[in-house]
Amino acid sequence: MARKKIALIGAGQIGGNLAYLAAVKELGDVVLFDIPAAEGLAKGKALDIAQLLPVAGANARLLGTSSYDDAAGADVCIVTAGIPRKPGMSREDLLETNIKIITDVAVNLKRTCPAAFCGVTGLRPTYGVVSRHGAMTLSYTMDKVGPLARSAEDCALVLPVLAGADPRDPASLAPPPGLDRARPEIPRGLRVGVLPLAAGAAPLPGAREALAAAGDLFRAAGAIVEPAELPAFPHEEVASLIVEAEAVNAFEELIRSGRTRELADPAHRTKGPADYLPRATSADYVRALRIRGEVQRALARFFERHDLVLAANLPFAPPRVDEPLDGLWATRDPLSAAGNLGGLPALAIPIGFSGGLPLSMQLVGPPLDEARLLSAAMLFQARTSHHLQRPPDPAGRADATAVTRR
Repeated sequence: MARKKIALIGAGQIGGNLAYLAAVKELGDVVLFDIPAAEGLAKGKALDIAQLLPVAGANARLLGTSSYDDAAGADVCIVTAGIPRKPGMSREDLLETNIKIITDVAVNLKRTCPAAFCGVTGLRPTYGVVSRHGAMTLSYTMDKVGPLARSAEDCALVLPVLAGADPRDPASLAPPPGLDRARPEIPRGLRVGVLPLAAGAAPLPGAREALAAAGDLFRAAGAIVEPAELPAFPHEEVASLIVEAEAVNAFEELIRSGRTRELADPAHRTKGPADYLPRATSADYVRALRIRGEVQRALARFFERHDLVLAANLPFAPPRVDEPLDGLWATRDPLSAAGNLGGLPALAIPIGFSGGLPLSMQLVGPPLDEARLLSAAMLFQARTSHHLQRPPDPAGRADATAVTRR
């Protein structure tokens, strides 16, 4: 079996440390990328790590480069690019500069690593499992950082490297137990609750059938698969209120400057600072936090009846890249909202295509149950090939059924 390929974008301190850890733990071959002005830094660090590996008893190939083409086909892309805040630099200046950097990174990765953006396996770990230090804040109490990869196995390899308490993030936790025991298997009698498709926009053709097939697969593997319903709470309304209030605070300087019109999403181009003012009051925010506590207690009781939850993951037609994203957020997704309120771990898993567009499902578990979640997803992907498929190329260079195998 070919070794996995890991692309690290940004050869600074974090990127270099992650390259070293990935190589020493033999997670895969590593491509360490930086801009042409820092190509020497990327090449030098790659050379240093490569020469250290025999001493560490490890075997991996490393490449330092300034060409995104060298990252093509990567199984995992980890982006650490950006500049740190410097003396005299406002938070607004920092955001403005790093937004441009990340936009350039996204455009180039989309060109060279389509598997990282279409039909990916994505892990949202339990709140606090991965440090958020250095990440751009959206919601202080709900932000989580996790890997996007081709498979659940890849996520299981990356998570132990990223997880753990960090003094620079007071909310960070010790790694979840049992990560080293994640295997493509589930215990007989595992209780899997299946949520119905949320009301809203019409699902893509085949979405219901693909979700039902996933349930049948787990049932054949020995799971008890049965319908489930989330506790009755206004999950989406509460989560939206909290995110809106915290995001306005996090981006206060950027909003006041009016430079939100420079963001890539065209929905921002006609908005002024007043359009971002929170609709809720401080009393509403406090009330939402109280309801959040009730939601968390109800979810704890919910997971006394179910070990994992299976549901569709936004089974609707996405907006085009040049269209506003507002329509997407208007669709109903109560499970994601409840998961964010409860800080629950979740995996997004490809389950096929509909008219060339990827279909995805969610597996959600109780807090710190990443090992069981990853094992169930690894079992699913061991018995299917959806995660190995690529969507059709707009230029017609590949058909929708092409499968890339490692």
